[in-house]
Amino acid sequence: MNRDKASQRNIAISIGLGGLLLLGAFLCLSSGLLGTSSTAYALPAEFTPTPHPGPAFVKQGGTGLGCTQSDPCGSIQYAIDYSYPGYGDVIYIAGGTYTGTGPSVITITRSVTLYGGWDGAPTGPIVRDPKTYSTTLDGEGQRRVVYMYGNITAT
Repeated sequence: MNRDKASQRNIAISIGLGGLLLLGAFLCLSSGLLGTSSTAYALPAEFTPTPHPGPAFVKQGGTGLGCTQSDPCGSIQYAIDYSYPGYGDVIYIAGGTYTGTGPSVITITRSVTLYGGWDGAPTGPIVRDPKTYSTTLDGEGQRRVVYMYGNITAT
């Protein structure tokens, strides 16, 4: 490779890395990581997630911070972000259509099992019937549906 091509390649790499840094700063600011805004699944300042035995549950309109069957959380991403291996690594999602506001509907960065078709019942045995309680993740033509990265197993 001659010197001019090597210089051009180094400049292109530098510009590319600079662009990634700017994009990262923009995403931090726009996602509220620096405290400038909040998201639908933001935690209250006083909340410290702790593992709870059993799976996590998500239902449209849910407001639970513990994501329990009787008080499900309303965001799949919230349940994924605060799942714990051996505790909340199984997530039951009630029937309905789930959308997102960021670059993807959900981002998976750890091993997790997602089950759609949950009937949403607050008590009793966990009932899944995907034909009756269809669960849909919809990117609305605006974003990815699922984004996964890291050393994970997603099922």
